[in-house]
Amino acid sequence: MRCPAARPPGTSATCWHGRRCCSRCSRWCRTCAVLPARSRRASPERTAVGAPAAVPTRPLTGAQRFALAACGLGWIPKAPGTWGSLGTVVVALPFLGSPLVAWTCVGLLVLAGSLACLLWGGRAVRPDGRGDPGWVVADEVAGQALALAGAVPAVLGHGLTSAWWLVAAAFVLFRVFDITKPGPVRRLEQLPGGLGVLADDLGAGLAAGALVALVGHFA
Repeated sequence: MRCPAARPPGTSATCWHGRRCCSRCSRWCRTCAVLPARSRRASPERTAVGAPAAVPTRPLTGAQRFALAACGLGWIPKAPGTWGSLGTVVVALPFLGSPLVAWTCVGLLVLAGSLACLLWGGRAVRPDGRGDPGWVVADEVAGQALALAGAVPAVLGHGLTSAWWLVAAAFVLFRVFDITKPGPVRRLEQLPGGLGVLADDLGAGLAAGALVALVGHFA
């Protein structure tokens, strides 16, 4: 139906160009492409107050969940974060004998954990926004590897048999900082999406690695 220039009886809907559209017609107005008032309905994509509704995130695939769980370590029922950190130490230990291999291994662990969190961690955040679920431990992998980097110079200089305690210290200190989240570490957790999932663990790993490196330098 065509929009008249003047408002005829029984009209109500306003067209984009300021003219009126017949409310008795349930079809789209061909002239102005506006749906008449009688047939307009509230859009399901908008909230009750008229603001756009949040777009639902795509569910994680099995492979993505497996990566975020650090090859299944996060699915261990008790203390999954500790298991994720311990698994990182166990994987890295055999490669700490030579400088190139040691630094490559540590770097790859940090990179793998970080990429998993940045790519998919935001979709695993709890609906209430209160952090990531316990089974997501890719962030622990990245943080623990960063903490281990502080022990690498001592291990390379004195051997693993003499500097093993620094590796153990890197593990313990990282878990303490990751759980207690002192000062700036807790603030990093407030960052949005996958960055917030990852950043606090990198902060905890950096603090633990710095302390271990300092102790190893003077030991």
